[in-house]
Amino acid sequence: MQSPNNTSHHDFVYRRIPDYNLNLKDYSIRPSAFSCKEGESISVFSPLICTPRDILQLCINEQKGKSCSPHLETKLKGRNFLNKNGTTVEQLVDKGWRVAKIKTTLFIEKGSQVGRVEFTGHQDIWVKTDNINILRKFWSDKAELLTAEQCLSKRVPKEIFFRRNFNLFFVTFFSLTKRIKGKITSFIRGLLSSNSK
Repeated sequence: MQSPNNTSHHDFVYRRIPDYNLNLKDYSIRPSAFSCKEGESISVFSPLICTPRDILQLCINEQKGKSCSPHLETKLKGRNFLNKNGTTVEQLVDKGWRVAKIKTTLFIEKGSQVGRVEFTGHQDIWVKTDNINILRKFWSDKAELLTAEQCLSKRVPKEIFFRRNFNLFFVTFFSLTKRIKGKITSFIRGLLSSNSK
């Protein structure tokens, strides 16, 4: 379990909303979209890392991974999900899946703690579950549901674009450095080995 950390967060976060957590007649968010059991957290995503489309794509990728699991039960869950909801973001949105936007302060002011941002953009919201029924209604009313067009948009904001390329540069740089260091080490060992004979 990751320890909470309130020292770093954005003004708002994204929450993935499955079709069964929406009133499809008026597309209002059901309180169940923010349900949380004791000892568990609410999963959200940082807009500094993810676009709404990314968040839905992560869901599909996770289910594709499950469908290849060596465990039969997990494999069937993944395959059933993909058969029901599709294998693309477009199909997922067409089935009614959306992303909601909610201010981070709406969690913090209710005593919740915002976890660290993971590499994928995922964050945990640690909630006091003794009043979860009141809180989930409050959050569902305050959250802003994004439109299908917003969820499908391939536009990447500048801050995400530069951060991704910055991270890619350093991953590539350190990977190359490690490979070069390995070759130099092997070369030196070869010289030492030949000199010792």
